[in-house]
Amino acid sequence: MKQTIVLFLTLATAIGLYAQDCDQVWHQFDSATPSETGEDMAVDGAGNVFVSASNSNGTNVMKFSPSGSMIWSAFNNNPNEETTDISVDGDGNVVVSGYVWQLTTGGNYAGTHTWIAKYDDMGNELWRQSFPVYMFQIFSNDHLNTHAHGSNGAHYLAADDNGELKLYKLSSNGSLIWERSFGNPALYDYPTALDVSGDGRVLMTGNGANGGHIYLAVYDENGSLQWEADGPADYDGVPDARFTANGNIELLTRGAGGGQAADIAVLTYDPQGNLDGTLFFDPGFNEFPKAFNKNSGAYYFICEVTQATGLPYTDWLTVKGGANGNVIWSDRYDGTANNDERPKDIHFGPDNALYVTGKGGPQYPHPSTGLSKMSNITLKYAPSDGSRLCTIVNQDESSEGQRVLARSNGDFYVLGDGDRDLYKYGVGSPPPTCDTPTGLTTSNITDISAELSWTAVTGAQTYNVRYRPQSASAWTTQNTANTTIVIDGLMAEMPYEWQVATVCSGASSPFSSSSTFMTDVDPGNGGGGGGGPCAATATAEFPDNPLTTVNDNVTTTTYDLEDGSQNPTFTISDIDKFGSDGRGYLDKVTVTYIDGSGVEIEYGVFYGDTQNEVEVSIDGFVDQITVSLVNGFNSYLDFTLSVDFSPIAYCPDQPLCPDGDADQDGVCNSNDVCPAFDDNLIGTPCDDGDACTTGDVYTSNCNCEGTYTDSDQDGVCDANDICQGGDDNIDSNQNGVPDYCECAPGLGQFPENPLTHAGAGSNSTTYNFPPNSKQISFSVFNINEATRFFYSYDEKVDITYVDAAGTTQLYGTYLGSQVSTVNVDISGFVQSVTVSLENALDEDTNLPMSVSMSDIDYCVETLNLQESPQTSNALPEQNRVGVTKPMDFSIWPNPAKNEASISFSRTPKAGSEVLVKNSLGQDIARYQLGTARQYNLAPQQWNTQSRLVWVVLLEPGCKPVVKRLVVIR
Repeated sequence: MKQTIVLFLTLATAIGLYAQDCDQVWHQFDSATPSETGEDMAVDGAGNVFVSASNSNGTNVMKFSPSGSMIWSAFNNNPNEETTDISVDGDGNVVVSGYVWQLTTGGNYAGTHTWIAKYDDMGNELWRQSFPVYMFQIFSNDHLNTHAHGSNGAHYLAADDNGELKLYKLSSNGSLIWERSFGNPALYDYPTALDVSGDGRVLMTGNGANGGHIYLAVYDENGSLQWEADGPADYDGVPDARFTANGNIELLTRGAGGGQAADIAVLTYDPQGNLDGTLFFDPGFNEFPKAFNKNSGAYYFICEVTQATGLPYTDWLTVKGGANGNVIWSDRYDGTANNDERPKDIHFGPDNALYVTGKGGPQYPHPSTGLSKMSNITLKYAPSDGSRLCTIVNQDESSEGQRVLARSNGDFYVLGDGDRDLYKYGVGSPPPTCDTPTGLTTSNITDISAELSWTAVTGAQTYNVRYRPQSASAWTTQNTANTTIVIDGLMAEMPYEWQVATVCSGASSPFSSSSTFMTDVDPGNGGGGGGGPCAATATAEFPDNPLTTVNDNVTTTTYDLEDGSQNPTFTISDIDKFGSDGRGYLDKVTVTYIDGSGVEIEYGVFYGDTQNEVEVSIDGFVDQITVSLVNGFNSYLDFTLSVDFSPIAYCPDQPLCPDGDADQDGVCNSNDVCPAFDDNLIGTPCDDGDACTTGDVYTSNCNCEGTYTDSDQDGVCDANDICQGGDDNIDSNQNGVPDYCECAPGLGQFPENPLTHAGAGSNSTTYNFPPNSKQISFSVFNINEATRFFYSYDEKVDITYVDAAGTTQLYGTYLGSQVSTVNVDISGFVQSVTVSLENALDEDTNLPMSVSMSDIDYCVETLNLQESPQTSNALPEQNRVGVTKPMDFSIWPNPAKNEASISFSRTPKAGSEVLVKNSLGQDIARYQLGTARQYNLAPQQWNTQSRLVWVVLLEPGCKPVVKRLVVIR
């Protein structure tokens, strides 16, 4: 009896090390976009999720909050583009890579370009680079076009060019620094792994289309080849490889000869390229390893393994191996017999649990086709003994788990391929639900705009509204706090659909069902969106009628209409289906057209299992129509597919403006809103030259006008505001700084710096501020991790502060695996700030951790700076008599050039100058201004250790204008 109690307590303690709650917190997906496929995922330190996806019209990059709300979406409209890899760099920017493909002669697919793009945290594309290469392994290799990050913001991109490996290095702003070609083209190498070591070395591995050898090369950061290894034939391929903490390389492969054939193998190379060790792991099957992880000296593998009985299908196997090659445990997943089940990703989470995702049984009937599909499977393990903490089976559109990532609190995310399914699981309660809006109405419709309205939802904070032409796949999304919004920039005579979703506290609702409307006729009967009434009708025939194809080849037929043709209609018939997937064919017909503006638009995709005939009717001007036919089952059986076309009826070119178009803007004279002005510019952005206005657009009164913005209603517009949120007109001591923003600079230091810690628990240091302190600014440096996969530690830094009300607030949590430096800026009143340090991975590791903090810049609010000896000269005393309206200026750091740029709203008056003061109020630089409106300053010449400086504009006869600048070092 005593032994039973002890065993129970021990088991409970072991399982308690891992968060076991695998409840679904939320599920994000997009069933409205055709063929939206989730491809890769990344998570930042705050728990925001970044997803890359591809659909039939291009690629999409999305950011979701920890609560599941979509924050932004960046779409690139290129139907032949795919994504392969996404990551978040040390500055919080999002980097995505992929390729562009085309259909080659003979019905094969090949890549024509590799590309890499960088977005900031708000979804703005910073740059995009593309390189012409020929890739033959697309759609079959997961590692194509992978990328990695180096020092100084550099990025590395891997690709292949007709069997030759390619490696590119780009700067932080996307400029190409160097490129290298290597490998053995005769073996048709493609990239399988890319990694960057702590000392700047770059590792790239590859192997041929049929395995058979291993290849790896190491370059230094200047692009010089350090060494390369073309491995012996008794190893089969390199699915994964990476640097270790001591600079060695561990490479995953498969034995292909001798007594170790078909076993998992790990090869170790020293920094000089010598083969330093070989480990074999034999779980007792015929293994095909796919990826590995390592933690505390143990290896974790995922493999495909052949089934011992039955047909030659594969299952998946998760394996834990020891440092001496012994198998500690293995777990085989076979949800449905005699089916290919495949693992895709393995992840050792910061919560010390092991995660694996992929596709497997049980099968389920696919709703739209009725065919059997495999499920999206995710397994969570206790690494100590391999017990499954949970098995998650998803039978949505996501038939394969692509990526799994966990956080230290036990939450984890899973990305599925179909419908870009994104799941969050964890220990917390699901967020509150928002009701989907109802009562959608459309009013005030013109040829270019419409007013959308809906019924208010209780608890709504804002609403996401998205709209698109019914023939398009990409949505345009806007956010508003109101229950009505005006959308403009629309195309005339175009059917549109729109939807709306509610955003409430910590959650968002699904989008509503679509509401539709048709825009009006273009008043001038011009442009690409539509034309006037049809005075005559013409007919034409497609050059290939009937249109036929065989097997899985794609055939197309195209008709070019004469210029000015519009409103074509025709019928496609004999769209049918025979048999089922793999044993028959399914006619898949795609209709696209090029409108009068030269834009290619997808009209629709039609399948023989849902309709036998399609009536195609396109409104507006059309230059070209294309119809393609392919087997929707992707069958290789020798079937001939065929569809028929009726004649194309359309309106031929006709005079658009009988009364002329004097200003040549495409709007007839009788309908001109603004004669001698381009009416098409109405509603488009412009610049009215007034810094005090925002949202400048050309209006129907033919002028460029904006909205005057004065958020604090002090009579001084936002652009010229010295003190946002306060009254600029109240300046008791006449020093040029409004009383609301009066602040005496202060400088502080953390009592423990550097902050060190080892083992369990955490260590912290706190700085207490004087009363009325605000505008806190400091940096935390040297946040790091021991290695990328041999985890000894991952420094976790929590930054908290006590606000004016005495409430402790979390500023942020940062992990060394994701950031190395954090710049802290707290604008409100603060009583104290605390920095704490702990190990996010293995708290029993006694390796010393250390982070450093800069001095703390802050200021103490006071209404009379002249009474404070410390700040008696903090701001200039001159130019306070006979003041007039001051000139505004903007100043911002330019780290790429080690400069700060300053720009003025008008030409400075003669005798104007700029002072730069440190946080103690001391002059550290003075610049005499000429007639230029922009200058570049050199902060490295200012001789200051403070990150916060004051920039003061002195102009004769005007009040001083003061602004803060944070110098980025």
